[in-house]
Amino acid sequence: MILKNGLNNLKRNRMKQTAVEFLRGKPFSIESIHSNMIQFAKLHVEAALKSASKNAYVEYIDLNTNEIFDYTDVITDDNVGADVNKKSILNAYPLEKIK
Repeated sequence: MILKNGLNNLKRNRMKQTAVEFLRGKPFSIESIHSNMIQFAKLHVEAALKSASKNAYVEYIDLNTNEIFDYTDVITDDNVGADVNKKSILNAYPLEKIK
Protein backbone atom coordinates (compact mmCIF):
# COMPACT_ATOMS: atom_id res chain seq x y z
CA MET A 1 0.00 0.00 0.00
CA ILE A 2 2.83 2.41 0.81
CA LEU A 3 4.45 1.68 -2.56
CA LYS A 4 1.13 2.26 -4.36
CA ASN A 5 0.61 5.61 -2.56
CA GLY A 6 4.16 6.64 -3.43
CA LEU A 7 3.61 5.78 -7.10
CA ASN A 8 0.31 7.68 -7.14
CA ASN A 9 2.03 10.75 -5.65
CA LEU A 10 4.84 10.50 -8.21
CA LYS A 11 2.33 10.22 -11.06
CA ARG A 12 0.29 13.15 -9.69
CA ASN A 13 3.42 15.33 -9.54
CA ARG A 14 4.42 14.33 -13.09
CA MET A 15 0.98 15.35 -14.38
CA LYS A 16 1.65 18.92 -13.21
CA GLN A 17 4.93 19.21 -15.12
CA THR A 18 5.43 21.31 -18.21
CA ALA A 19 6.92 19.64 -21.29
CA VAL A 20 10.32 21.20 -20.52
CA GLU A 21 10.27 19.93 -16.92
CA PHE A 22 9.16 16.49 -18.10
CA LEU A 23 11.95 16.21 -20.69
CA ARG A 24 14.75 17.65 -18.53
CA GLY A 25 17.44 15.00 -17.96
CA LYS A 26 15.94 12.48 -20.41
CA PRO A 27 17.99 11.10 -23.32
CA PHE A 28 17.86 13.06 -26.58
CA SER A 29 17.29 11.10 -29.78
CA ILE A 30 14.47 10.89 -32.31
CA GLU A 31 13.21 7.65 -30.74
CA SER A 32 13.36 8.97 -27.18
CA ILE A 33 11.66 12.25 -28.11
CA HIS A 34 8.81 10.34 -29.75
CA SER A 35 8.45 8.03 -26.75
CA ASN A 36 8.62 10.91 -24.26
CA MET A 37 6.04 12.94 -26.20
CA ILE A 38 3.64 10.00 -26.08
CA GLN A 39 4.23 9.51 -22.37
CA PHE A 40 3.74 13.25 -21.70
CA ALA A 41 0.52 13.33 -23.76
CA LYS A 42 -0.87 10.31 -21.88
CA LEU A 43 -0.17 11.95 -18.52
CA HIS A 44 -2.00 15.09 -19.55
CA VAL A 45 -4.96 13.26 -21.11
CA GLU A 46 -5.32 11.30 -17.85
CA ALA A 47 -5.13 14.53 -15.85
CA ALA A 48 -7.71 16.25 -18.06
CA LEU A 49 -10.16 13.34 -17.86
CA LYS A 50 -9.69 13.08 -14.09
CA SER A 51 -10.32 16.80 -13.69
CA ALA A 52 -13.41 16.61 -15.90
CA SER A 53 -14.78 13.69 -13.88
CA LYS A 54 -14.27 15.58 -10.60
CA ASN A 55 -15.81 18.82 -11.89
CA ALA A 56 -18.75 17.36 -13.84
CA TYR A 57 -22.26 18.07 -12.62
CA VAL A 58 -25.82 17.27 -13.63
CA GLU A 59 -27.92 19.89 -15.42
CA TYR A 60 -31.60 19.65 -16.20
CA ILE A 61 -33.34 21.49 -19.02
CA ASP A 62 -37.03 22.39 -19.04
CA LEU A 63 -37.96 21.28 -22.56
CA ASN A 64 -40.83 23.79 -22.68
CA THR A 65 -38.81 26.88 -21.79
CA ASN A 66 -35.20 25.73 -22.40
CA GLU A 67 -34.43 26.95 -18.88
CA ILE A 68 -31.44 25.20 -17.31
CA PHE A 69 -31.60 24.04 -13.70
CA ASP A 70 -28.86 22.87 -11.39
CA TYR A 71 -29.23 19.43 -9.78
CA THR A 72 -29.93 21.05 -6.38
CA ASP A 73 -32.78 23.16 -7.83
CA VAL A 74 -34.58 20.15 -9.30
CA ILE A 75 -34.14 17.30 -6.82
CA THR A 76 -35.94 17.94 -3.56
CA ASP A 77 -37.10 14.41 -2.80
CA ASP A 78 -34.68 12.46 -0.58
CA ASN A 79 -35.60 9.24 -2.38
CA VAL A 80 -34.45 10.54 -5.76
CA GLY A 81 -30.84 10.90 -6.78
CA ALA A 82 -28.75 11.64 -9.81
CA ASP A 83 -25.06 11.27 -10.34
CA VAL A 84 -22.42 11.76 -12.99
CA ASN A 85 -20.95 8.48 -14.21
CA LYS A 86 -17.29 9.32 -13.53
CA LYS A 87 -16.05 6.06 -15.08
CA SER A 88 -17.59 7.05 -18.40
CA ILE A 89 -15.56 10.26 -18.33
CA LEU A 90 -12.33 8.60 -17.17
CA ASN A 91 -12.66 6.04 -20.00
CA ALA A 92 -13.81 8.54 -22.63
CA TYR A 93 -10.50 8.56 -24.51
CA PRO A 94 -8.39 5.39 -24.64
CA LEU A 95 -4.70 6.11 -23.98
CA GLU A 96 -3.85 3.49 -26.64
CA LYS A 97 -4.91 6.03 -29.27
CA ILE A 98 -1.97 8.26 -28.34
CA LYS A 99 0.79 7.13 -30.67
